[in-house]
Amino acid sequence: VIVILLLIRLALKKFIQRFPALIPATFLSPSNTHSIKELLLFLVSNTETRKRLFVTLGVFVVVRILVLIPAPGINQEAFASLFLDTNNILFGASTRLSIASLGIMPFFSACLLIQLLSVVIPHFKRATFGDEEGRRKIVRYTCLLAFGLALFQSYGMSIWLENTMSPQGMSLLTMQGVPFRIITMVTLTATVFLYLFLADIINKYGIGNGIAMIVVSGTILALFSWVYEGYGLYTAGGIGIVKALIIIMLVIGFLYVA
Repeated sequence: VIVILLLIRLALKKFIQRFPALIPATFLSPSNTHSIKELLLFLVSNTETRKRLFVTLGVFVVVRILVLIPAPGINQEAFASLFLDTNNILFGASTRLSIASLGIMPFFSACLLIQLLSVVIPHFKRATFGDEEGRRKIVRYTCLLAFGLALFQSYGMSIWLENTMSPQGMSLLTMQGVPFRIITMVTLTATVFLYLFLADIINKYGIGNGIAMIVVSGTILALFSWVYEGYGLYTAGGIGIVKALIIIMLVIGFLYVA
């Protein structure tokens, strides 16, 4: 409940900054404090905010569904055994390979590379700090670079999966060769751009920055998984009190920083 309220608080803060005209003046006054009940009543009474909140929550549901869809051609039990037979604490999506395994990291990497290029290459620098047409070019370059990085990373992942065996000597794949590589590259790359499409939906019709909200939602869901599975391991004697306390401190630290 605390995590959900934190997410709502962050989303409302972004919404107020983006659409101050839709918020009653009493809510914008720094001298007034408001309870959770008042905030919930505002969400129910304001139609525009309610619609945007539902759109954002709907995107979160779609993102979670993508995380749960297994990648094609993978023996999930053999893949999970790579982590379950170790002493490391890895939870949730770490023990499965889904179509969303790349997340939006190729896009982040592309943004970073474009920013570095804008420092050393005059053409990128003029486009970055130029007019609207220049910014559209930067977005186009970033998407093309993200596409190339996603293909490269998914290809590297397919090669690694082909050359890796489970601790029991089982293959991680149910198919081999070029067909598996092509399917992996197409599936994982398409999911990266599906994430970007969902982030754009939040930007236009939801609350907050789309990419940031997707990243935050994934992190919060991972925290739920850490706590739940960590508690299961603790009660079963799989981890000691020290590791359990470390997990709790990490969760509390993340929530404090957020």
